[in-house]
This record gives sequence, C-alpha cells and structure tokens, in this order.
Amino acid sequence: MREPKDKRTKEWKEWKALQEDITYQEPDGLGDVVEKFTKATGIKALVEEIIGDEDCGCDKRKDQLNKFSESFLSMFKSRRKPIQCFTPELYEAYGNYVKTRSINSWTEKDVKLVIDCYARVFATQYHSRDLCRSCQGSAKILFKLTEELDLVYNSYKE
Repeated sequence: MREPKDKRTKEWKEWKALQEDITYQEPDGLGDVVEKFTKATGIKALVEEIIGDEDCGCDKRKDQLNKFSESFLSMFKSRRKPIQCFTPELYEAYGNYVKTRSINSWTEKDVKLVIDCYARVFATQYHSRDLCRSCQGSAKILFKLTEELDLVYNSYKE
C-alpha cells in the first residue's frame, strides 16, 4: 500500500496505523540473519516439509551463531584495535580486578594494573602520576581504559 498524499483522509490514517504496526527488529547476531534469509528464500519451509516434526537443529545452530558473532564483533566495538593479547598473568590479575572492583574508586594498585594492561594490549602508555584519584577528568580516562579492556577481557571467555 502506497502512502496517500493527503494526510486528512481516512486512507492516510489507515496507512499510518498499518505502518506503526510494522516494527523493525534489530537482529541479535549472525544466527538471526541466517534464519531471516532461509525464511525469505523458502529454504526453511522446504526443510520443515522434508523433515516434518523432527528437530532439524536450526534453533541450536542459530544460538551458536549468535554467540559466536557476539564474541567476535565485541572485539571491534572497542575504539582501538588490540595490538597484543593479555599475558596469562595479566589476564588473571585483570580478572581478579574485575571481580572485586568498586565503582568510582581506584586504589594505586588498581590504577597501576589498568595502566599496565592497557599498555600491553593497546600499546598506549599512560602514567599513574598523571592521574589523580579524586579528579573527574582522571576518572573519565580510567573508565574509558577499563571499558576497552573489559571488551577484550570478555572476548577471551567465549
């Protein structure tokens, strides 16, 4: 149905109501994209017709593709591309930090760990002497560093 030109007509109101009913849902990942493709091309209907009531494994495959694409794409959501991997020691230390960290406060040890990890992973050096613990500007920098490190750290879990 094409959009009527005159917005005062009944046809336009019906068209507008129909457009509001149609919603676009952002796909969760690659699994959703593959599912939409197979539905649009008729592959899904053909498989269901051939297999019948048996489980073809599509839902499991969809979930696996979504999980894979989520972990894969999380690496590219960072502003910077990682240069190197965490060392096993830094990975373990950062993992302990993630489990025990508190919002809005950093100890000297926390700041040193975040700076060391960031220097290793992104090859960008910050100095702890330049970051005071009470300054809001320093807090923003530390938040940014931990957000980017969290993306890399979480990508290892998958």
